[in-house]
Amino acid sequence: MLKDYFYIQLRQSVRLALPVENVAEVMTVPRSDICPIPGVASALLGVVNQRGQLLWVVELADLLSDVLCLAPSPLRYRSREQLTLAVLTGNPASAPTSGAAPRLACAVSALKGVVPLNPAEFKPIPASFSPAFSSFLSGMTEIEQLSVAVLNVSAVFAALRIVEK
Repeated sequence: MLKDYFYIQLRQSVRLALPVENVAEVMTVPRSDICPIPGVASALLGVVNQRGQLLWVVELADLLSDVLCLAPSPLRYRSREQLTLAVLTGNPASAPTSGAAPRLACAVSALKGVVPLNPAEFKPIPASFSPAFSSFLSGMTEIEQLSVAVLNVSAVFAALRIVEK
């Protein structure tokens, strides 16, 4: 059975597929609208006001840098630079007090489009990848003759321990 996935690119040509059902929206915001929070992981850029609610913003490439063996980014955004954010939603069960699904905005380099994929045809994570790598992925697939990892959104939320209170 085919399901739709957002095909995205992070910097350094890392391509991922995100389940459309876990993407609440895609938005563009100026870097200056993101309020940095001191003392948090460097992958967390800060928070942004989204229709009266604070939304954490994470640099997805930095979050996955250890897992994907990417070099840490010397990337620094200019305050006027526009960031493309894919707003991910988690499982409502992980936010038992409010019953609302937790949300997280992930900065991505490019949205390549929506592609239909069959999860039954995902290939396993290669054994050469670290166990940490495989925990963030649901499998591997091929899009436009390129190997693409399928992101496990629940693992991202678990790694950040995002719980709405």
